[in-house]
Amino acid sequence: MPVSDYVRDGIAALALIASLFMVWIVDDAGAFSYGSYDESRAGTRVDVILITLVSLLSLSISYIWRAGVFGPSVGYRKIQDLKLLANIPYFLLVLVYIALHLITSRTFEPSTFGTLGPALAFGLAGAVLAAQPRRGEIAPGTGDESRNRRWIFVSLGIAALATVVALVQIIRYWVAIGDAGIPDTTGWGILATFTALASAAVLVFLALQINKRSDSWRSTGVGLAYGTAFLALIALFEDQTLLNLNLNSISPGFSLMFWLAFGASISAPSIARLTEGTAAAPTDPHSRLQPWLLLAAGLSAVLTVAAAVGLITKTTSDYSEGIVPQVLALFFGLLLTAGAVLTLRLMSKDPRSAYIIPSGYAGLLFVLGLVLMIVWAVQNEGSLGAVIMLLTFVVPAGILAVLWLPRASREHFASLPGGNGSGTSGFTFTGAPAAQAPAAHAQQVQQATPQARPAETAGVQGRAKRRPSPKPRPQRHPQRTPRPRRKPERQSRPQRSSP
Repeated sequence: MPVSDYVRDGIAALALIASLFMVWIVDDAGAFSYGSYDESRAGTRVDVILITLVSLLSLSISYIWRAGVFGPSVGYRKIQDLKLLANIPYFLLVLVYIALHLITSRTFEPSTFGTLGPALAFGLAGAVLAAQPRRGEIAPGTGDESRNRRWIFVSLGIAALATVVALVQIIRYWVAIGDAGIPDTTGWGILATFTALASAAVLVFLALQINKRSDSWRSTGVGLAYGTAFLALIALFEDQTLLNLNLNSISPGFSLMFWLAFGASISAPSIARLTEGTAAAPTDPHSRLQPWLLLAAGLSAVLTVAAAVGLITKTTSDYSEGIVPQVLALFFGLLLTAGAVLTLRLMSKDPRSAYIIPSGYAGLLFVLGLVLMIVWAVQNEGSLGAVIMLLTFVVPAGILAVLWLPRASREHFASLPGGNGSGTSGFTFTGAPAAQAPAAHAQQVQQATPQARPAETAGVQGRAKRRPSPKPRPQRHPQRTPRPRRKPERQSRPQRSSP
């Protein structure tokens, strides 16, 4: 049993337990008469507690089976089916509450069912994780391909549910506006309709790409969902103005209610087994970054269009104050959309550009998104808060993680030649003087020694002249005049007489 299976069990248990402490229903009775909201937490509802406990107990099925309690007659396929059946009650619980909410809630009146809170989003994600077969429970090969594909159908079902809920919200909103006769609401209705459809369209697009067995899109969807979960946990400490996980039947918008459950479904090891054949190598940043950049372009386009609609609505209605957030969102959205398209084109210029240019674009996303998020929060604008937070934190983190997190990708970048064709990358000592031999170095040092200046030389000579000369010592022997040396005379020898 790999470590990832234990981690998956821990995340599922944490999501299910944490959901019990979150708000399940917000009863907004009296909200329009300036009354107080009545929050009903999941831990106070008997039906939610009992079904959550069933999902928690389903996490122990794998460990009981491995201990041999079920006997040899129970195989891994029955364990997969048993875990799925144990979590179906939670799925039905969510469907029942959503249906009751969409049917029974009334418009602009004290609601009989209220608003669904974030506990539903976290609990559903935990139940999806608990129902999945673990990596150690999937047979090798393609024998279980049909069983693995049913988790693709689960992801398609969650995306379809998000789309249906968005459509019902849009219909109820326009009907409520028509019945109430509220003026100057056409622009806001168009904005709410567009953002609600955009949120569901992202999930549908990801599900269709995963159905084509694209591993890059599956990894992108998982990263997007886990980033959303992190931001949702932070938003729980505030009033969720920028990142709303609630579900209201007459308030459509860019909803993240089903994003956590969708990310949990596509992270299933069964889907990973189906898409692993199309996985791009860590040294291929273009293939791995293309989904993230397309996602950034899509979200930036949503931000641009929504900001333009909001700006037109504010300038043509009585609510013309506070147009600064829309103006900044329109300008930044155009800039970020063009930047994503330009990054996709420039990545293929050379291998180093595939690393440097996307990293710069990620920094641009973070800086501009942070400025826009601050302005949006100060002006108390919440219609596009989820899009802004995704562009500010999740998308840049995904781009940088794809580029620099794998060790093979970092080593590949270090081995790439420089952009000038010199064969090196980074800082080099090209052009430094070559090393010299010791003798030549000593000669160079001697030549470089500064010589004495003329004034210093004259001073030294003057001191030498003023120094007293030593007295002559007396000679012990008088000097003698050398006498010329005479050569000895050569004596003649007597001649001998001949006989």
